[in-house]
Amino acid sequence: MQTPTSQFTLPNGRTLSWGEYGDPKGFPVVYFADLGGTRLEAALFHEQAKECGLRLLALDRPGLGRSDFLPLSTHYDIVPVLKPLLAHLHIARFALLARGAGAGYAAAVAHRMPTQVTALSLISPQAVDNSQGSRTLRLIRSVSRSLCRFGISLRDTSQRSQSVRLERLRDECGSADRKVLQQPRVIDVLLTDAAEGVLNGKKGLNQDLKLAWQDWLGNIDALNIPVRLWQTSEEGGAAFTRSLLTGKVKDLKVSRLGSRGSYYFVRQAGSIMLGLFRTIKCAQSVSGIAALSARSSVALTSGTALTANARPGTKVRLGSG
Repeated sequence: MQTPTSQFTLPNGRTLSWGEYGDPKGFPVVYFADLGGTRLEAALFHEQAKECGLRLLALDRPGLGRSDFLPLSTHYDIVPVLKPLLAHLHIARFALLARGAGAGYAAAVAHRMPTQVTALSLISPQAVDNSQGSRTLRLIRSVSRSLCRFGISLRDTSQRSQSVRLERLRDECGSADRKVLQQPRVIDVLLTDAAEGVLNGKKGLNQDLKLAWQDWLGNIDALNIPVRLWQTSEEGGAAFTRSLLTGKVKDLKVSRLGSRGSYYFVRQAGSIMLGLFRTIKCAQSVSGIAALSARSSVALTSGTALTANARPGTKVRLGSG
């Protein structure tokens, strides 16, 4: 499934590329792909997002896909990249959805734009807590980073080599993942996304990898929005990430899906979109009640009456941003 790629010129003159999936008139959800992923990854959620009335806005992070390279020193540097695009699209309120290494960017946006973000949903986020751990753990992380960079440098972007890797992956993965990787639509998205990620070289990919090892949990305890976490028991570090989030996030709901493979999010796309829809709806209801309470206080103080359309129990609809 292909959608037209849109491009926007940032105030600094660089080009930002993004794609839209789901319901074009639905509630806006900014999507951050996994490590080295592009806007094309969001195509895996298109049909389910459309059914739930969600409008997915998927970015090509700087240097990935068709976005110009822009140095990012922390996850927070994505905020001034996103803000002009949201203003251009006239989006005032939105939710966030991120997979894997995209979680750090989503958390940064939620922290810096608290009045605009309604909810945050994380699919198998990768968390690093640099404030904890022994010298041995820090050494393991350091070695792991070097190995990852070495693997990235060997990456061959030809379609043939991707097909070979896909066949190898099918042979090595479990039965649950093997069924997912037999779907032509999924294969097309994965292969096209992999090639698109290094369309303009590996500079953006290496930058994405570097930021993936930064601790993005430092300020997540300051968030006052609902956070939804999706995980399986097969993920490396799943319990570690879950324990960190449980200790920091005020409003956290965890969905543990047992042993369902690494590509469980494809099979569970409907549940993930429905869960996000319900989280947004609940957040908007709470926001509406809070606004009503504030107006009630003002009305009581000033002696004025509330309008009829502001009665408690009024049904809240998902706006379009």
